[in-house]
Amino acid sequence: MFLIKRLENMALLLGEAWKFGPKTALYHVLSTKSSGAKREKYKTLYCMGLDRVYRKMSGREFAQYLRKRYKSVMKKNLSYSNPRTFTEKIQWIKMHDSGMKKTILADKYAVREWISKKIGEEYLVPILGVWDSFEQIDFDSLPDAFCLKTNHGSAMSYVVKDKNNMDIREAKKFLKWWIKRPFWVFSLEPHYRKINRKIIAEKYIEDADGSLYDYKIHCFGGKPVFVQCIGDRELMEHKGFQANFDLDWNKLDWSFETYPSFPHDVPKPECFDEMLSVARKLSKDFSYVRVDLYEISGKVYFGEMTFTPASGFYPYKGTWTPEKDRQLGKLIDLSKNCNSCR
Repeated sequence: MFLIKRLENMALLLGEAWKFGPKTALYHVLSTKSSGAKREKYKTLYCMGLDRVYRKMSGREFAQYLRKRYKSVMKKNLSYSNPRTFTEKIQWIKMHDSGMKKTILADKYAVREWISKKIGEEYLVPILGVWDSFEQIDFDSLPDAFCLKTNHGSAMSYVVKDKNNMDIREAKKFLKWWIKRPFWVFSLEPHYRKINRKIIAEKYIEDADGSLYDYKIHCFGGKPVFVQCIGDRELMEHKGFQANFDLDWNKLDWSFETYPSFPHDVPKPECFDEMLSVARKLSKDFSYVRVDLYEISGKVYFGEMTFTPASGFYPYKGTWTPEKDRQLGKLIDLSKNCNSCR
């Protein structure tokens, strides 16, 4: 009986990954059973296996596969010809509006030039260096505390609080696999695919390793509509708490249910009005974008531009309902996307 149960669990872990070959499926299983740098290694090998298959797909085949993935997660059919809900329209955007402009703005390094021109470089976390490989990093030139990250995805940051006690061999293992990872295949977001991968070092921001509040301002047609606040995070484990607020900082009665609700009140940011002003300027040319900002010591900092949050895969549960999905979907005017993709 125990062996049968083990085999059933193994089959669930393999799941769809088996379609991409036994080796890729094995890496998927190992990534769920490992931790630390080993887990990142197997995650990357798994992604590389998926990438080899996806690159052979025609546009029609990719659209069909995306439709199957959507149905698997959302438990309903996806309509490209008449998308109505928020999650459906995010899939449409991935298929029809993933041009080079969004690739540049999703690139954590390349976006800095655009931000400087739009709102000023004072909103950027200071950068300490940029390299094509770990071996190029000149650690002697870096301060005692800094953050190493890749520019082509999320959850790939290595925080160093004391350089003298840094485990360089461990850091190398993480960054080596992260920079090789074709991040886009995780959630099928094509605009991440063409990012020229780099390692960047940023100034260390106190509490930026998780306890800092992340203000994600969801903007529709250049207008902020609500703020998704996430905090108390364990970045590597993708754990944390969240709450949604309206523009008067009243807590809303729903969330995407990707994290549990905060067990405590979340104070309104001191610079909230400035945050909304920044979000308006950055979202002006897009039918939908989430502008991520931070507030540190009374100063607003830019985080990132997110065009397809969670890749539009928000399974219904709790307060996130089909009705709420439809309500948000009505706010996205896809006719404007023909301009933003250029």
